[in-house]
Amino acid sequence: TSHHQGYLTPEARKKKWGDKAESYEKKLTKAVRAVIDRKITYDGEPIIAAFHANNSGITLSAEQVWGGDIPYLKSVKSPGDKLSPDCSQTVALKEKEFKSKTEALDGCKLSEDQTTWVKDIQTDKTGFVRSITVGGVVCTGQEFKQTFGLRSNVFTFEYRNGSFFFTTLGYGHGVGLSQYGADYLARQGKTWEEIITHYYTGVKIEKI
Repeated sequence: TSHHQGYLTPEARKKKWGDKAESYEKKLTKAVRAVIDRKITYDGEPIIAAFHANNSGITLSAEQVWGGDIPYLKSVKSPGDKLSPDCSQTVALKEKEFKSKTEALDGCKLSEDQTTWVKDIQTDKTGFVRSITVGGVVCTGQEFKQTFGLRSNVFTFEYRNGSFFFTTLGYGHGVGLSQYGADYLARQGKTWEEIITHYYTGVKIEKI
C-alpha cells in the first residue's frame, strides 16, 4: 500500500471483526508463529517487502513506479488479481472538481476546450501510465494518481458528456506482493514460501 498499515489494539480488532474475531486471531497467531524466526533476504540483506492490495494481473517493478531499480522488485504475473471485486473502479469528475484538483500542479493552465485538458497519455505494456499531460504540465502516472486520488497508476481516460472518467485497474502502487494475489495462490495450493519467492524475484528465506 502507499502507507504502512496501522496497528490495531485487541479491542479495536474485536470491534472491527465482530463474531469472526476469535477465528481471525487464531489464524494470525498461527501465521506469525510460522515465520517468527525467518527473514527474507537478497544478497544477504533484508529486503524492502513492498506490498499492495491488488493489481491488473501483473505487478509493477520498483523502477516503473519509483524510478530506481531494486533487483527483487520486478514485474511478475499475478493471475488471481482480476478476480478481485476491487480490481476495477471508475471515477467521474465534473469540470469544477477536476479544476480544483489541478491546483496542485504548478504551471497547469486549462483552456476553454475541456477536451484538451488531458492528453498524451503514455503507457507501457503492463498498462502502467508513464506520463500524462494535464493543462500543459507533464506528470508521471504516480504523480497523477496521487493528485487525483486514484486507486492505481494503471488507468484509462475518457471525456464524455462534460465529465472526466478515469478507470483504474488494481489498488495501490502495484509493487511487490499482492495481498489478493497471494491469497489466490494459497487457495491454488501454493506454500507461503512459493508465494514469497514468486513476488520477490531471487530472494532467499533464511532463519534468523
